Amino acid sequence: MGRPQTVPNRRRGGQTSHGNLYVASLLEQMAQTLTEQGANVFHANAYRRAALTVAAAPCDLSEVTAEPGGAVLPVLGGVSPAIAGAIEEILRTGRWVQLDRLRASHDPVRLFQTLPGIAHALARRMQETLTIDSLEALETAILDGRIARVKSLGLRRIAGLKDAVTATLGRLRGPARRPLQREPAVGLLLDADQEFRAKAAAGILPALGVPRPAPRAAGGGVPVLHTERGEWHLTILFAQAGNVRQPGRMRDWSVVYFQDDQQEEGQRTITTETWGDYVGRRGVRGRERECAAARPPGF
Repeated sequence: MGRPQTVPNRRRGGQTSHGNLYVASLLEQMAQTLTEQGANVFHANAYRRAALTVAAAPCDLSEVTAEPGGAVLPVLGGVSPAIAGAIEEILRTGRWVQLDRLRASHDPVRLFQTLPGIAHALARRMQETLTIDSLEALETAILDGRIARVKSLGLRRIAGLKDAVTATLGRLRGPARRPLQREPAVGLLLDADQEFRAKAAAGILPALGVPRPAPRAAGGGVPVLHTERGEWHLTILFAQAGNVRQPGRMRDWSVVYFQDDQQEEGQRTITTETWGDYVGRRGVRGRERECAAARPPGF
């Protein structure tokens, strides 16, 4: 399938929206990116099929999402809820964070600066301290209390930040999106992390072309692993926050992005424990208690 042209549509009130062919082009780019990075062929083909479905849709999908409660899933037969959620993200924002990330064009610091009262220095501290790169991950850090680790963020400012993140995500998700209700088991995440780190050390993984200081695969760039664990699609790469670019720690923090066919994307950070009963062993941040009962040997 050739790459469709970017075609803007017009919404009511004169606001420009993104048309079906634009969405189809991003879905096709995702399929191509996954193929180049060695992802499961069935996963990549799901995006190719969705691109064809969107391009042939009998209506303007941007008009569907503009309606109160509008959702594209009932309109697009054969498209999974996860891909439908991605389509709605593109229609509402003009961007697709997951694709940006895999093409190494996602800038979390700039993303956090879109929130009221967040200047560049604070946005960078948030990203580096918490090792996060999305508003969804920032929301999780606020809810589980990790946000308190960020220097100069008091209780009142955290409360304001929570309101801003909730409002922004509410607009992006729309009424049809729902929070992630479940995650892969920690044993599954740790097993995938072990596979990723072993292959990265061997220099056999494809890489993101990131022109910045970061761990590199054999051919240059940041190594990335796409793998399947049961119903879960996993993408793993090394964290690129400044505070982990320390001697001996550059390859310690892994970020795992997970998705199944019924849920929106989620993520977890895995690192080596530095205190407590499990010093030197790998652990999933925010799920440390579960890790005590399900840990493969440390890599």
